[in-house]
Amino acid sequence: MGGEEFLILCPQTSLTNAIQVVSRLQTRVNEFSFEGIGELTISVGVVDGKDDDTFESNVHRADLCLYQAKHQGKNCYVSI
Repeated sequence: MGGEEFLILCPQTSLTNAIQVVSRLQTRVNEFSFEGIGELTISVGVVDGKDDDTFESNVHRADLCLYQAKHQGKNCYVSI
């Protein structure tokens, strides 16, 4: 999406299953040592896309969750 942010879409995936994807991704990132950088963490915003919302409104809700996760100490996720 910009800078150090990216978007992963999981169509036809429940919120519970999307959170499982996030958990596996966080584990893999935490276990990996990046050359020249070392270890990294990721913060994630997870939302259940609403059919009656626009793409932009769903992304906005995910972005709000992302920033809440960052403020909670990073390396976590927030979902709605």
